[in-house]
Amino acid sequence: MFANNPQLANQFFYKAFAIRSPYNHHLYGMAGNFASLHQIDSSFKYLHLAVEGGFKNLNNIENFEVFDLLHPDPRWNRLLEPLRQERAARLKAEGVNIEIYRTLTEAEKAEQRLRHQTRSPKYTTAQKDSISQVLMKVDQTNLANLKTIVQQYGWPTPKLAGKEGANAAFLIVQHADHDVAFQKTCLALMKKHLKEEWMNKSDYAYLVDRTRVNEGKKQVYGTQMGPNSQPFPIENAGQVDERRRQMGMGPLADYVKLFSPQK
Repeated sequence: MFANNPQLANQFFYKAFAIRSPYNHHLYGMAGNFASLHQIDSSFKYLHLAVEGGFKNLNNIENFEVFDLLHPDPRWNRLLEPLRQERAARLKAEGVNIEIYRTLTEAEKAEQRLRHQTRSPKYTTAQKDSISQVLMKVDQTNLANLKTIVQQYGWPTPKLAGKEGANAAFLIVQHADHDVAFQKTCLALMKKHLKEEWMNKSDYAYLVDRTRVNEGKKQVYGTQMGPNSQPFPIENAGQVDERRRQMGMGPLADYVKLFSPQK
């Protein structure tokens, strides 16, 4: 409810913090809100507190567009350098293919930033149309790179591409709606890993539904929403919650509420 009002959001956080100690992701959110307000010192203060409190998602910090104005400040690299060293050591210890990791995570960074811009109220319709054209080309490049990786290595696992790289691969194929054949190829590869601990079963469920909707079929898990904020038609809808449970997902009704207009 505070998405377009960072000042009001921080007032809410201050009141909440008076009741209980903040979680590190709340501190991270405040840092982003202060950056939106161009309050650089306050943004660094809360970002430092978030990192100190255990917020270690370096990719999120580096890719969050609102922090762009913090990058020229010497405090930015001083704050993030220990996290970068920690990430590099982790990837090396895990034996991750760094080239593939970088290819996929940089792809995610580019496409996610552009997608956020197409939904941002700060851009005009004409600007969003222009951004969408750029996004289309980025998606094509990302898909071509993912196809090369998949052809050579199979589905990018965390062991191959790191956890972040594997997550990025899913986002790329999820957005490849113009190439359903490749989406189905990836589904078959992902299915082989469903019983492995690292595999996010909900990713598989989302892609199952995505391909079925793209082919004009009923979806299985109810993850794909229509223009009326309701799911596209679901096969055997009475059993959908049980199927969702098997994929580690909550009830469909709770999921649908996330898309309901805020009152």
